[in-house]
Amino acid sequence: MDNPTYSNAYKEAAKKKCDYLMSVRDSGPSALTRASNSMTIYVPHTRQPNGVSCGPSTVRQTLAHYGLVKNLSTIMSEMSDASKPATYCYSPTNGIFEISKMFYYINTSLYGEGGDPTGVVYMALWKNGAYTSSQQMLNMMASVISNNNPPILHTGAIQGTKRTSYNDTSKWPINISSGHFMSVSGYNLSNATIQVTDPDVTNQQSSSSYSSGKYYINSSVVYSTCDYFAA
Repeated sequence: MDNPTYSNAYKEAAKKKCDYLMSVRDSGPSALTRASNSMTIYVPHTRQPNGVSCGPSTVRQTLAHYGLVKNLSTIMSEMSDASKPATYCYSPTNGIFEISKMFYYINTSLYGEGGDPTGVVYMALWKNGAYTSSQQMLNMMASVISNNNPPILHTGAIQGTKRTSYNDTSKWPINISSGHFMSVSGYNLSNATIQVTDPDVTNQQSSSSYSSGKYYINSSVVYSTCDYFAA
């Protein structure tokens, strides 16, 4: 938020969002305001066309949730436009190279420079900083989703044994050698799982179970592999 490109109104909206998330971080599931025991929200799936386009694909999913439908090619072009330094964050060969500008692109696409006064301002929340356990992460994600806002999850490498069935939430259904973006579109507090809408899953899984791009994963597995999420 120290970026001089960001207006005071944008910074204030981000601070309000951060204060809210910190206030629910340590709440037990029963105390989550406006959060039911389980919930999913509408996040339309975008299948990423190549190995470095998960960022723009997740951006498209996020914008579409709020009713702003843009062609993926348009998003990729705008995010790779070096003449617009505030949102220049994507390389067609290397992917996202500056996450804060990716979130700034989302925010200004939806609400303009000032952000949304209700607090829908995407910003990165880092593991071992903003949250230090899978329960804190789940509390924060569930609170955001219960307000009809889909978090954006970033994982590190996802490797190892893939799940053998759609309902095996203890393993990822994909293998990724580097970082990966996806949307979070639901949660279930009773079994500590989150639903993700994954741009890459239909590239790696031919099973019809994954045709929606959505699957559940245990929050402890997410916590072990993710380095931050945005909300």
